[in-house]
Amino acid sequence: MSINKLFISFLFVLQIAISQINIRSIESFSIEDGLSQASVYSIFQDSRGLLWLGTEGGINKYDGYSIISFPTIDSKKILSSTGAISSIIEDHESNLWYGSLGILSRLNIHSEKPDNLNSLLKNSDDIEIGAVSSVYEDSKKNIWFGTSGQGFFKVYNDIGEIKNYRNDPDSTGDSSYDYVQDFYEDESGILWIATFKGLVKFEPVTEVITNIFGNIDGFTHVVIHKIIPREKWLLLFTGSHGILLYDTEIGELKEYNSAINDLLKNYSLRDAVLDKENNLWVCAFGGGIFVVNNNGNSIHNLSDELNDNYYTLLREPLSICIDRIGIVWIGTQRNGLFKVITGNKKINSINSSKSGYEKIDNFFATSVARSDLGDIWFASGSGLFKINSKTKKNDKLSLSKEFSPYMMRIYNIIFKNNFAWLSMGQFLVKYNLVVDRYEKIPFETEGNLTEIHHLSKDELIIGTSLGEIFIYNMTKNEIKKSAVINQRTLHTTIVDFQLDELNILWIGTNNGLYKGDFSDDSLSVAQVPLNLNIDYISSLAGSKDGKLWFTTYGDGLYALDKLNMSLEHFSHQDGLPDNILYAAMFDDKNRLWMSSNRGIFEFDLTNRVVRTLDIKDGIQSYEYNSKAFSKSSDGELFFGGINGFDYFYPHEIEINTIPPKMLIDKVVLYDSVIINNITKDFNRTLEFNYNENSISFEFSALDFTNPLKNNYEYKLEGINNSWIKAGTKRYATFPNINPGTYTFTVRGSNSDQIFNEEGVSVAFIIYPPFWATWWFRTILSFSFLALVFFLYMMRIKNQERRIKEIEAIRKNIADDFHDDLGHKLTRISLYSEMIRNQEQFGTNKQVYLDKINDAANSLFYETKDFIWSLDPGNDSVYDVLVYLKDFGDDFFSRSGIAFKVESIDEIFKMYSLPMKWKREIILIFKEGMNNIIKHSGATYTELKAILNENTFTLSLCDNGKGFEVNGNKLKGRGLTSIEKRTSVINGNLEIISNENGTTIKLSLNLDGVKK
Repeated sequence: MSINKLFISFLFVLQIAISQINIRSIESFSIEDGLSQASVYSIFQDSRGLLWLGTEGGINKYDGYSIISFPTIDSKKILSSTGAISSIIEDHESNLWYGSLGILSRLNIHSEKPDNLNSLLKNSDDIEIGAVSSVYEDSKKNIWFGTSGQGFFKVYNDIGEIKNYRNDPDSTGDSSYDYVQDFYEDESGILWIATFKGLVKFEPVTEVITNIFGNIDGFTHVVIHKIIPREKWLLLFTGSHGILLYDTEIGELKEYNSAINDLLKNYSLRDAVLDKENNLWVCAFGGGIFVVNNNGNSIHNLSDELNDNYYTLLREPLSICIDRIGIVWIGTQRNGLFKVITGNKKINSINSSKSGYEKIDNFFATSVARSDLGDIWFASGSGLFKINSKTKKNDKLSLSKEFSPYMMRIYNIIFKNNFAWLSMGQFLVKYNLVVDRYEKIPFETEGNLTEIHHLSKDELIIGTSLGEIFIYNMTKNEIKKSAVINQRTLHTTIVDFQLDELNILWIGTNNGLYKGDFSDDSLSVAQVPLNLNIDYISSLAGSKDGKLWFTTYGDGLYALDKLNMSLEHFSHQDGLPDNILYAAMFDDKNRLWMSSNRGIFEFDLTNRVVRTLDIKDGIQSYEYNSKAFSKSSDGELFFGGINGFDYFYPHEIEINTIPPKMLIDKVVLYDSVIINNITKDFNRTLEFNYNENSISFEFSALDFTNPLKNNYEYKLEGINNSWIKAGTKRYATFPNINPGTYTFTVRGSNSDQIFNEEGVSVAFIIYPPFWATWWFRTILSFSFLALVFFLYMMRIKNQERRIKEIEAIRKNIADDFHDDLGHKLTRISLYSEMIRNQEQFGTNKQVYLDKINDAANSLFYETKDFIWSLDPGNDSVYDVLVYLKDFGDDFFSRSGIAFKVESIDEIFKMYSLPMKWKREIILIFKEGMNNIIKHSGATYTELKAILNENTFTLSLCDNGKGFEVNGNKLKGRGLTSIEKRTSVINGNLEIISNENGTTIKLSLNLDGVKK
């Protein structure tokens, strides 16, 4: 090789080295994570933001939380996929099309039901196709799909017709031209087709097929897997010729950068994609993932940034996709799916697993700070170290030789006047930064120095584990004990100082908050009464608005308004990752940073938003330590934990400002899924019956950076119009919703808490039952009014009828008094007169007295009957029967005739009788009883009542001598009266009499008289 070529090769290798890729994190997904099969042949992100994965085991959906596989048999028991799914697209109706071995299928996005193309075609003839290798939708909404050996097909946009095209119609067998791998439609509507024998041009209007490579020497058998347009060129990714460029305007074909192509020709380029910076990511089967920069003059293998294990796993890539926020997704042969996030980690960390730094035996941090000279001072269980973050060298300071008696007791490192000042047990250590010398300054205390803070230019203020406060003058080397915090049963340990703009000293302790005032060269200290749930204050920080912020060990974060001494509290319920907090510091932009047992996080004071950092962002571990935090003079923050420490400039942390797309994954009615995958363009209103009123919503913010940190808020307009914070919870359930019209809206954030403010909504109606509808209520109201009017009219008519009835009764009373009662009174009067004039009429006074007695008794009973019949409380059939029983018992008791009444059934209480009926029935049967005594000669009589449906029959039987019913000579006044009264009440009277006795039977129809 010539010197020039060697030099060019050296420059190229140098370019490759310079063009390295920064990998922030890599994550793999396998069958254990839900993949239906370990080989991923195609990856597609749809317009909703969902990822779809084509495998040999079917199509899979990924929403950032779980991988869901879909059945390979559709609802009609027809195969929807078999073998490798090598291509997935989304059509104009947002449904998915995907091809596999002999099958092209469509997945309805809302029902998530697959349909085989043959079941969709309007003609009844099934078509047989080979393995579907690519699918495409053109600008006219036609579906095109390529096959392995049968050319390509066009499915017209109404799915009413399908047509097959052969690139090599003269071929008698399989032609390489008919192995179609990819489609691309240019602006003029021409289709460019990648085949196993080069590039094919198809003009849809004339249906002319042109094999572009047919007459180009050296390119007659080029396998093309992928076409990507770039400016005027088509980038062609081949099986053994690397990347080719074809100019569609002038028909020029050339190779890509030869140095790069010489490398890529060793592999089959199965897939490729351009990122946002126009860098080219290439799946080189057998070689891994290559990245070609946007200028096309450098190349880098992704695996060079990863360990050897990843190189092996990524060696056989089949598919690649870069999602909307720049995450790279790689499908492999047999090794599943990989997610690659590029860029720098958000923060720097020195820990036990960090490569490049000299070994430190124990990384448990007790204190960490950076000097003005740039070195990081780190105190841990194995000593005190000075670390150069540029050279990655660690110097164990000489002080470490005396460190072991004070293991884990360097709580502070601060820098002032070219010295490092450290707490170490009962000593203050003054360490010369230049000459690496130190001296120990002892304090008269039995406790440990637990806090050092700048008080002035020349003074430090120092707190101890016994609540003592000292002021140390660095210039004069003088120590002055200023105050001692009142001790409780347990010692009060000073944890942190904060000196505010009014020169007030705030003191955080394990027993609450204290306030120190400087006056007359002295310090007076008093406890601030706050009534905290937990008194252990772990750190203090002051914000620019004058508030004092302090963290607690177990009760979250507090903000104290020093003017009115009011408190504001924030806890895990408000989005903090944990309630055990160790440190709080404000950065130069007044953003509050804290450490906890769940990592580091930023608290946005304005929007009350929490942004967390986790292992993927580079933190040393999730658990941090108290006192192990500091801020450098130029704004760099340091947080120490159980596995080292983190350091970063907050303004350098990149925030993902792209809001996620929002998706309502499912609407669930009880346990049944109603609809899937609702996005913001969904314009249907869901409809439910009144008893379908327990509805749940599952939703996702489709940002895949760190989905477990995505947050959600939702509301249900019609019930609540304010946002409900759901945190990371991805569902909302609303049981027993009343009928009405509602709109459910959810919005979500990415892992950096950037929200999609618009969100996604779905409207639904729960229809009321018919009896709760307006029209039914209107009808019911009119019906009620009509009923009231009807009842009113009935009442009027009843009153009129009652008046007429009363008038009739009055007339009957008048007639009765005039006839019977009046006649009896007249007879009584006559007999009385006859007794008075007994001399004129004889001396038989007793006969007339008996007649007066009979008339008076008759008058009494008839008056009693009449009064009883007027009482409305005696209107039931039951009451009439009881009255007749009582009358019969009394009437027959003195006659020597036995009287029996069968038990009176309670059912007779359900029937009421008009007043006229009661009186007539009583008189009919009293007349019958009277006839039995006078004429029958009976020794036994019985009263019997029978109810058959609504027919009431009352009969009076005796065992007397009987009489001839039809004999006129026996039909006296009594029977005539009975028949007359029966006709008045429309009854049916039957009299049966023979030598065995007589029966009087009265039948009445009780329809309409039921209570």
